[in-house]
Amino acid sequence: MIRLRDLITETTHAEVYDYLRQHIDRIAAEHAETPARKLGSGYWGEAWLMQSGRVLKFTADPNEVALAARTSRRPASPHLIGVYSVRPITGIPLKDPNTLYDDPAEWQSGRYGARGYYVIHQDGITPLSEYGVTLEFAYNSLYTAIFSGEWTTERLLQRIERMNYSNRDAELLQRIVSQADGIRRDMRRFGVNFTEAHSGNVGFNASGNFVIYDMQAMQGAPGVKPSNLGKPINMQQIAPVHTTDGIDTPGDPDM
Repeated sequence: MIRLRDLITETTHAEVYDYLRQHIDRIAAEHAETPARKLGSGYWGEAWLMQSGRVLKFTADPNEVALAARTSRRPASPHLIGVYSVRPITGIPLKDPNTLYDDPAEWQSGRYGARGYYVIHQDGITPLSEYGVTLEFAYNSLYTAIFSGEWTTERLLQRIERMNYSNRDAELLQRIVSQADGIRRDMRRFGVNFTEAHSGNVGFNASGNFVIYDMQAMQGAPGVKPSNLGKPINMQQIAPVHTTDGIDTPGDPDM
């Protein structure tokens, strides 16, 4: 059953990401980056590739935000996506300020507007999906055994050899299996849910390491800690609304 609350939330996400998309150049500049192209979007967020090869990801997923913020404050882990900062985005205008702003008159302070949206500045990777559906299918049939530790490395390599994959796919699967101990170590260190390490959330970074780039924490993991977050991006400072009389007015349609 589709709940009304879910429909309203999805509508709000669409409106917010449409707004952020319009100002991607200014948001990127806050990170000393220049946008190259949009990578993709989903229910929770949207990702953009920067000319540097890094990625800016908008998200409203508190689980992902909390985990990314924790990893950004610790030394890099070889098998988790490198995160440089996680910053709240404030002062996002919506069409109906009366229902979503505590006090529209103070909206431009950045404390008001759509809440719970963040931008994650992270490394770029080559998703496993770019290697083709055959490799994706093969990986998805093995990843639970790889990350749960149910199978030994030897047993996994024997399985790959028996399946008669192409040389390229076999080599990539063998590379993943050879890194399995390190992958499991990094996942345990940060409480990453290994069941989310399917082909849609993993890939290889520029160093050739197999990494999880769309991370979800295990149930009961700590929530978002303000001390782990970077400086908020106030949209009313970097992209203020202007009226025809020259006065900045929250939500004014005359721009």
